[in-house]
Amino acid sequence: MAQTVKLKRSNTADAEPTTSQLASGELAMNTRDGKIYMRKYIDGTDGNDTIIAVDQTAIDEAVAMAIALG
Repeated sequence: MAQTVKLKRSNTADAEPTTSQLASGELAMNTRDGKIYMRKYIDGTDGNDTIIAVDQTAIDEAVAMAIALG
């Protein structure tokens, strides 16, 4: 039987999660903006962890680079 995985999400424009809202490596998404966020573990201290975002522009650029590099 298939299982549904639900990420933390928001449909509020420009809403971004904070490090206090996500565990290291946890994903969240903004369905209005089409962005996916992940809390990136840097050196083991919460104060240095950051939230990174991936949006369609970043995906398009990565695909274009992959095609260009062959």
